[in-house]
Amino acid sequence: MIQRHDPDRTERGSPAEQESETFSIELPRELSSALDRFIERDHPEMDRSEAIVAAFRDWATARGLVANADEGLRPDELNASNDG
Repeated sequence: MIQRHDPDRTERGSPAEQESETFSIELPRELSSALDRFIERDHPEMDRSEAIVAAFRDWATARGLVANADEGLRPDELNASNDG
């Protein structure tokens, strides 16, 4: 189950002003255990929230859903407003 918290109900500002959103999720036990192993083996400096973000960012980047930090904008994203 994933629950999206309503940012308008918080004091953190409007959604456009935020760089992140808060979600509450329930992980099946096997995924929770896998997350703990991921942290233990690969990222002992991270807490669970940071590890979930790192794993999801890797997944989304590998599938082209978000730009890689080393890449610029894709050609179809270029326009006069972002022409530096």
